Amino acid sequence: MLPTLLLSAAIALLASSCLYLARIVRYQTEPSLSARWAHGVGAALATAAAIVGMPGGETFITTTPLVLLIVAVALAWLALVLEVREATLLGAAAITQLAAAAALAVFFKLHAGTTSSGAGVTLETVTVLHISATILGYLLFIPPYHLSVLYLGQSYRLKTKQLASTRLPSLVSLERTSWSLLYAGFPLFTIGILLGAVWQESDTARVVKPQQILAAVAWCIYAYTIFRRLRSGWAGKRAAVALMAAFVTTSCAVLLYVMR
Repeated sequence: MLPTLLLSAAIALLASSCLYLARIVRYQTEPSLSARWAHGVGAALATAAAIVGMPGGETFITTTPLVLLIVAVALAWLALVLEVREATLLGAAAITQLAAAAALAVFFKLHAGTTSSGAGVTLETVTVLHISATILGYLLFIPPYHLSVLYLGQSYRLKTKQLASTRLPSLVSLERTSWSLLYAGFPLFTIGILLGAVWQESDTARVVKPQQILAAVAWCIYAYTIFRRLRSGWAGKRAAVALMAAFVTTSCAVLLYVMR
């Protein structure tokens, strides 16, 4: 029951985020009832999953996944309250993405189960480099995510004739900084994934894990956005949304790796 609740909550939250973003990229200002309903359903399902997973519940889960799930629940309800009271479409979209990533990470943790990691040969140097490169790449991906959120917010306010924030740089500056950091982080992230594949080959079990699949998907999204950027100067709101999606996928993989 718990995995079903988690997966359903993540799907509902992602659906609400997509509906919020759809209104943003179309510069629509009126509230979205369908997005709010999907958001509410996702938050309720995540709450039910947390209750089921608590000590004394139907399916007890360990401390780290439970704490992560409670954080996801808090983020989901916070985003819903902000969207209803303040009509902050962008904030709701960004926060629900993170809540969905946390719920998905817990789902994959439970679904994957525990596998033996003691067998096989451990390449300490490769492991250290793999972890270091991946973490550095991920840290460099964090600012582009936030800058993409700011870009969408500033663009939305300008297009809907609202008062734009004068404390933020121009849209061009936000975008240029975001891509500069992305260019620096992507090679490190790529090295981390390649070294992770080498480390995987040293494991006699050679089991493909969910976090590896999610990291590969995130890498493909980042590679696609960079390819389009270099080829045709891809920019604007759709590029920002793509960077946000890639970061959320990467975050899900990182959270799942932490809970391993």
